[in-house]
Amino acid sequence: MITETRGGCEASREFSGRIAVSGLNWTAGAFRARCPGTQLEFTAVALTSTSVGDRLDGPAAEFFEFTVSVTGEGTGVVTSSPEGIDCSAGLETDCGQYYRDETEVTLTATATNGSVFTGWSGDCDGGASTTTVTLGAARSCTARFDPAPAASSTLTVSVSGDGTGTVTSNPSGIDCPGDCTASYATDTEVALTATAATGSVFAGWSGDCDGSASATTVTIGAARSCTARFDPEPAASSTLTVSVSGDGTGTVTSNPSGIDCPGDCTASYAT
Repeated sequence: MITETRGGCEASREFSGRIAVSGLNWTAGAFRARCPGTQLEFTAVALTSTSVGDRLDGPAAEFFEFTVSVTGEGTGVVTSSPEGIDCSAGLETDCGQYYRDETEVTLTATATNGSVFTGWSGDCDGGASTTTVTLGAARSCTARFDPAPAASSTLTVSVSGDGTGTVTSNPSGIDCPGDCTASYATDTEVALTATAATGSVFAGWSGDCDGSASATTVTIGAARSCTARFDPEPAASSTLTVSVSGDGTGTVTSNPSGIDCPGDCTASYAT
């Protein structure tokens, strides 16, 4: 291994061929530099005060800067393999690194709790959290993190019975028949209102809703289902009363049935 220091930058390189040092043969390897990006050329290198290396020609290995940034309203971190980048919003100190020419650098975007990774831009693209870039020049990639959508569940409403009517919701989304299914964020309180059509009456709720009042509230914590029943409105009616008098005896009956007097002398009939 041959080491040279220039301008505060220490670099080392093993060269092809052999270098005679105190009778030993050193074989070629790779160039390494502590301050990547500095271009060093080795000519004659002094190994020790008493040893001399062969003359070495050729340019030093080339390094390129790879920078990463984080954007969006969410939060997350981007790391690299080979290591060197560990970048998150507000912490810009580990968002750039030099890599040797033709190095394949894999970036991994990891969202923090409450956020989601939504894609790459710049010299990276796509929506997968992991991407790979081959260095052949300076590169720059941006990872976007957005707030995670609120958890939601579905509310489904149905209408039953021989009558007719509608069910609407607040917040909006349900207007059934028609729009009978809607999604709401977890813990949302959804108010349902049943409105009977002319000639019908609301007869009550079933499923995840109950009671006979036309308005009810359901809290979304999972998928919910409510059924509103509408029945035909009873016809308006009046009472018919029959009495028997006189010194004789007899009976009075009716058609439609209902009166059989004496006995059943009162009955109600539709108007």
